Amino acid sequence: MSEPSPGSGWRDPATWIPSLLSLVEDVLDTVVNRAVAEPLPVHNAADVRDALEGPTGTGVTTFVVPALAQVTKRWSGRVASLGSKLSFTVQALLTAVPPLATSVTVGSRELHALASLVVNRLRAEGLPVDRRFVQRVTVNAYVWPSGGHALEDAHAPAVARIAGLWATRPLAGEKAGDWAERAAEAIETADLSDRFTRYHERPALGPGS
Repeated sequence: MSEPSPGSGWRDPATWIPSLLSLVEDVLDTVVNRAVAEPLPVHNAADVRDALEGPTGTGVTTFVVPALAQVTKRWSGRVASLGSKLSFTVQALLTAVPPLATSVTVGSRELHALASLVVNRLRAEGLPVDRRFVQRVTVNAYVWPSGGHALEDAHAPAVARIAGLWATRPLAGEKAGDWAERAAEAIETADLSDRFTRYHERPALGPGS
């Protein structure tokens, strides 16, 4: 029996965003790990925008596409709920809802570029490249580019906000790159040395925080 199709159900993201949270966490871990190991040559907000808009030779798409495929493969047999009655594998959901699949790919590229900017800034300032700190700064700048949340702190709703952002992007009509550029500006202007000190002064909330 073939799997049911999400059809127009994707237009009500609240029904299935919770099912994508672990997928988002997996993608986030993948892109941050890659950025720490091999950061893109981005050193300011303009570099980030150029990397996201540039050809595949920049290394963004050439990394994200196979990485996302690997993540999706790991999730191919895991079930995502859509509303109260239907369920699908995550792979089926992404296949059946092209705008969502595109949004996840674009979002992964954005996170990879932003994490690379954090890594490069830390190295330029002679600071340790702490993977958890890189992830926190990247996520907080991405989710709250206008500020209001400390870049070095763990914020419980952050991953859910990423899932919501990616889910609603097809409906928002925002020009590609605008959101990521604002996030890059937040990273570029932040005092990472002070943020890093504050980060180490606060106890961790637990694994992945």
